[in-house]
Amino acid sequence: MEVAVLQMRYLNKRKTGGYRYLRAYPSSFKTTFPSLPSQYSRELPELSDNSDDADVHRAMQEASKAYDLHIKMLNASDPASFTDSERTLAVEEILRRRKLNAGEFHGHEHGSAWAEGAFPEIGYEIRPDSDIDRARTFQEEVTIDAFFASQKLPDVKRRKTFRQAWRNYLKAKRLDTTIGDGKAKQQRFERVIAITGDFTIADETKDDVLDRLQQFISYKQDNGSKAQSIKRELKEVIAAIRTVPRLSWSDAVTLDKKKNSLFIHDEERPSKGRVLTNTELSALIDQCLSKPDEKWCSLLIQLHAGIGPREISRLRIDKDVFLESKYPHILFRGGEEGIAKKQARIRVVPIVLGLDTIKEWLPTTVAWI
Repeated sequence: MEVAVLQMRYLNKRKTGGYRYLRAYPSSFKTTFPSLPSQYSRELPELSDNSDDADVHRAMQEASKAYDLHIKMLNASDPASFTDSERTLAVEEILRRRKLNAGEFHGHEHGSAWAEGAFPEIGYEIRPDSDIDRARTFQEEVTIDAFFASQKLPDVKRRKTFRQAWRNYLKAKRLDTTIGDGKAKQQRFERVIAITGDFTIADETKDDVLDRLQQFISYKQDNGSKAQSIKRELKEVIAAIRTVPRLSWSDAVTLDKKKNSLFIHDEERPSKGRVLTNTELSALIDQCLSKPDEKWCSLLIQLHAGIGPREISRLRIDKDVFLESKYPHILFRGGEEGIAKKQARIRVVPIVLGLDTIKEWLPTTVAWI
């Protein structure tokens, strides 16, 4: 594990070598909940010194969500205040803290008795079949859910939340959401879920899922987004939903007009830019060389490489720029984020015009962009 990972906030290494998520409770809780320890702790047995950055980031994201839910449960008890995904996470956390798996006691002769032993509060505080004279709290409801979950083989394969489906998609594709292409995909997902909200994906939720996706499409179209842009935003999201196993209507989650599931405007034909004449091109180059500044230097490099300003902004002067070599050139490979992960995507651009201008102005140009 890299040093940078070891310094990640809230990641704590025990003297025994194991890792945990350790985070202080809000200071205001000291008065409201005097019996709480000073810090929230969640063991991370899935991590070791050999874990890569993606595994660490994933484990810390899950632990952070568990912490946020724990804080919410301390502040609220009404089951109506929690979403389906929060209920699922709460049940998973109860099983995790008791070192149990879903279906732990399934098929055992004494499974029911063992489950009651693992959940002693079921016997003397809350009974699933009891007629209590008050509404159960969220904590009580999810404890009962966990009690039954320990005795029944999980059927989660056919029922996932939107976020769960997305996490599984990222894991299957081995995408690191902290850098490069994985980071861009995660940002697109967050833009979608910000409008649709989290939701349950199951056989009986087809209409709800399609309605939410249509809500996103309509919102983006009403705000001027083009069909091509919307399709790009939804590409991985749709793929994630369709990976939920045995989903009977997975083929309905498509932007194909023949399926008539989701409505999106026709794509606009891209307008072709007019090619510069030789006279215009000469005038542009003369302008770049005669009155150099950040803007004209940027245009001069774009003329060499056929690229946009964003790629120039990612240049690292000490690692990607070789203007003093026998054949002056610049490497465009995505900067620190490593956008160009594959060797074939690295672009080698020889500098044949305005070498002195580019030498003088490139550092300022990168900073300006």
